[in-house]
Amino acid sequence: MEAPDGRPRPAVRRGWEPPPAPWAAGHRGVDLAAAPGEPVRAVAAGTVSFAGKVAGTEVVAIELNATGKPPLRTTYQPVHPTVHKGDHVTAGQQVGTLAPDTPRKPASESKPDTPDQRKDRPHQHKAVRRHCPAACLHWGLLRGRRYLDPLTLLPPALLGYGPSRLLPVHGIPLPPEGGPAHRTLIGAPRTAGDGQTSHTVLTTALLICAAGWAHHRLRRSTRSRDNTGRHRTGVARLRAAITLIRKA
Repeated sequence: MEAPDGRPRPAVRRGWEPPPAPWAAGHRGVDLAAAPGEPVRAVAAGTVSFAGKVAGTEVVAIELNATGKPPLRTTYQPVHPTVHKGDHVTAGQQVGTLAPDTPRKPASESKPDTPDQRKDRPHQHKAVRRHCPAACLHWGLLRGRRYLDPLTLLPPALLGYGPSRLLPVHGIPLPPEGGPAHRTLIGAPRTAGDGQTSHTVLTTALLICAAGWAHHRLRRSTRSRDNTGRHRTGVARLRAAITLIRKA
C-alpha cells in the first residue's frame, strides 16, 4: 500500500493506548513497521527541538509550526538524526534513519541528563527491554506534557479511510425535479426565477415577523391605552409596518 505521494504507507504495529492516569501503564504513541536504515521523515513543518540520545536511545523531536502555545511536538525514536537542534524542517523532509532497537540501560547506568536535556527530552519508556518485538519506529505527539494520538495529524486518505462522503438518508424523499431545491442539491446553476422566488420568500418572512411584532404591541397598547385615545391602535401599527415593508 502507498501513501498519496507514492511512498509506501507504513503499517501500524501498535496503536495509541492512553493510560487511565499519568502514572499508569499505556502506550503513549504509535509503532510503525520499518526496517533499520530506512529514512524517517517529518510529518509536518517545524523546528527541531531535540536531536540526541535519551537513556541510550537516539531521538528526534520537532515542534510544529503555528500550532499554538505550547506548540505540538512530534517525536521519533530510535532514529539516527541527520538534523540538529534549531534546524527548520519541511513536511516530508528526512530527519534521520531508523536505528536498531537496542535494550535500554537501567537508570543507574545512564549518564545523568543536563537541565536542558530534562526540559527538551521526549517521553522515554522506563522498562529495560526492546520496545518492539520487530524493528519499528515509535512516533509520539505531545502538547506540553500531554500525550496525544499521532494519527490525528494524518489526513483520512493516508489512514485508508478514503475521502469524506455524504451518505443518502433513507426514507426521506428528494425534492421534485426541476424545482430550485432540487437544482441546489445537484449543483445546477441558478436561474432568474430562483432569485424571484427567494425575494418572495424573504418578503413573506418579513410580513410574518411584522405581524407577530404588531400583535405583541397591540396587547401592550390595549392594556396601557388611556381614555384620551392618544395612543395609536394595534391595527394601525400593523398597517404601518406592512406599508414600510412593501416600500422596501
